[in-house]
Amino acid sequence: MKSKNLTLREKQAGEDVVSAVEDAVGVNRTQWLYGKSRDKENVNCRAIASYILADHEGISMTRVANILRIDHSSVIYFRKKVTDDWMAMPKLFKLECAALDDAMKEYSARINSNTYVDSF
Repeated sequence: MKSKNLTLREKQAGEDVVSAVEDAVGVNRTQWLYGKSRDKENVNCRAIASYILADHEGISMTRVANILRIDHSSVIYFRKKVTDDWMAMPKLFKLECAALDDAMKEYSARINSNTYVDSF
């Protein structure tokens, strides 16, 4: 992950989300995160990660773009795609919604099992 000006919380959230998407969807991060392929599966993984980081973690779109190594306009597009298309028409986007749901469950399980210790 690109670490330019990211907080520890953002880096950890990025790693947790990427791992959750990787596990839930079954696509290795080297394909969808580090590659530039535009095939549907890879694009959907990027969309899911963007949505979780921006909407559920409250990380700005610019910072999400830094975490995922994509342009911030892609983050805007992905969030719009998830909310305006997938969630508005779940029957039409059944597979995408299922992948999003699986990734959200995996991410929730991850963050609930993590214990953070502040060191001073």
